[in-house]
Amino acid sequence: MRAWLKRLGIGCGVLIALFVALVIYSASLTPTVTPAMSMPAAAATTPSSSSITARIGDRVRYPDGWSMTVQRLEEQALRSPSPRPIVSPKTPSPGLRLVVVTLRFDNGTSTGMAPDSDAFKMQDANGVRRNPFFMSSSVARPDALQSNQLAPNGFVVGTIVFEAPQDDRRLTLVYQPRRRTEVLVQLF
Repeated sequence: MRAWLKRLGIGCGVLIALFVALVIYSASLTPTVTPAMSMPAAAATTPSSSSITARIGDRVRYPDGWSMTVQRLEEQALRSPSPRPIVSPKTPSPGLRLVVVTLRFDNGTSTGMAPDSDAFKMQDANGVRRNPFFMSSSVARPDALQSNQLAPNGFVVGTIVFEAPQDDRRLTLVYQPRRRTEVLVQLF
C-alpha cells in the first residue's frame, strides 16, 4: 500500500511539473504591445488571456523577435490607377465596401519566417469576421502582402484587402497566427 501511495505522489509531482512548464511556455508566446507615440498608453490592453488588443501604429512584438505593425487603413478603389482603368471582375457583396490594411512584419528571430495573409480576418462592429478579399491577378494590388520567407532581421510591408460593411467605422483586424496569441487591432 505504501509503495502505491509513493508512486501516486511521484506521478502527481510529475503532472504538476508538466503543468508549470506548459504555463511558462504559453507565457513565452504572448506578445507585448508598444503603443504608437500618438496613441494613449491605455490603448494597448489585454481583454483576456487568449488575445491582446492594439491600435493602428502599435507594434505587437512576440518574445521570439517576430513583430507586426498595422500602419494604416484606407478605402480600396475598384479601378486600377493605370491610364486604362480596369474594373475588377470581382466586386464586393451588396452592402459592403473594400478596405485595405497596410502591415509591416519584422523578423527579429534567428531563422526565416513567412507572414501569412490567411491568418488575418476583418471583424465588423457586429462581430462578423471575414476572410481577405482576393482580386484576380489582372487587378491585384502590386503592394499585396507576400507570404515569402522573410530572412532573419528582415522586414516586409504589404497590404491585405477585405470586405467591410458600407457604414461601419468600428472595424477590427484579427490576426490568428498558428501557435501564437491572437491579436485584435482596432482600426477606429
